Amino acid sequence: MKNILKIISLLFLIIGCSDKESNIIKIGLIEPLTGDLAMYGKPISEGALVAIAEANKKSTKYKFKLVIEDTKSETKQAITAVKKLINFDNISFIVGPGISSQMLAIAPIVEKNEVLTIGTTCENSKISQAGSYIFRVYPSYLLHGKTLAEYTINDLKLKKAAIILINNDFGIDISKEFKKEFESKGGLVVAEESYTDNTTDFRLILTKLKEKNPDIIFMSSYIAEYPRILKQAKEIGLNSRFLASSSFYDEKILKLSGSTAEGVIASTSLYDIESKEKVINDYVKKYKKLFNQKPDYWSGYGYDATNLIISSILESENNVKEAINYLNEINSFKGVTGSLSFDKNGDVFTDIRIVEVKDSKFETVKIIN
Repeated sequence: MKNILKIISLLFLIIGCSDKESNIIKIGLIEPLTGDLAMYGKPISEGALVAIAEANKKSTKYKFKLVIEDTKSETKQAITAVKKLINFDNISFIVGPGISSQMLAIAPIVEKNEVLTIGTTCENSKISQAGSYIFRVYPSYLLHGKTLAEYTINDLKLKKAAIILINNDFGIDISKEFKKEFESKGGLVVAEESYTDNTTDFRLILTKLKEKNPDIIFMSSYIAEYPRILKQAKEIGLNSRFLASSSFYDEKILKLSGSTAEGVIASTSLYDIESKEKVINDYVKKYKKLFNQKPDYWSGYGYDATNLIISSILESENNVKEAINYLNEINSFKGVTGSLSFDKNGDVFTDIRIVEVKDSKFETVKIIN
């Protein structure tokens, strides 16, 4: 509750103007600020607020107001939120949601109402076909699965893998893509074990994988599960290397996993808050000024998605269809998460960074175009 009140108070400070002013453009944001998924939604919303504050200092023609709706980590609430933004707030531009199931749930509604929507961290491959009003700044997880498989074969020279996955669309789809690419390159997946949401004991599953003696184990999981998997693997003496999907790239995982995270390899975007690049340094300074702390990985996607919405509004004179044309024609939008452009499905073109945990830090080992 304190986090939501803080965000609301910042909204008043950032906007500093009334809805009645004719040059105010409202932008909706749909993210989980409470519930199990708030660890993603809260920083995304904060990144969006940084973009709004920045735009309101620069823009003379329009001022922007962010109308934030909390999905409470529930898909049904995302549907309620989008209907409220469209029917009550009369909003034509939305940032988020970053949760794939929530994006897929609201997609028919934003399509029907012709509302331009830019997803933040949604990875599901089905979003590619969700509609012409939907874009996203985070790559499909199929790209990450394919890239990790190629890296394992070509760079690590490992050809015997096992998979541990959460039994949902995310876990199943990315694991299938990893397996398909891995085996097409000459590798062999010797075992696959799935688990349900809220699983905390992975020892039986890990023991089954240990019996197959894989060179490497691909984990398709979420923040809460990774530390448990790694610690329990060590407990049973499982010595295989570990490979993880993009959801592993989070400082919280390193803190919770401790030394068991050493050597884990994962894929992520080019966004690195420790980078010396000017666009990232500037963003970190602005974020710290607003929130008195260093931004995390997820916040950058809220920042970039919101900046793309703002840029499309300014370039199109607040016309949704012209804004879509603008996004479709972008060649290289300089964001903190990389140089962004979109394909015909609204999927982002961006580079993939391979990282390895060394001395309790993520170290970049390769950039893959």
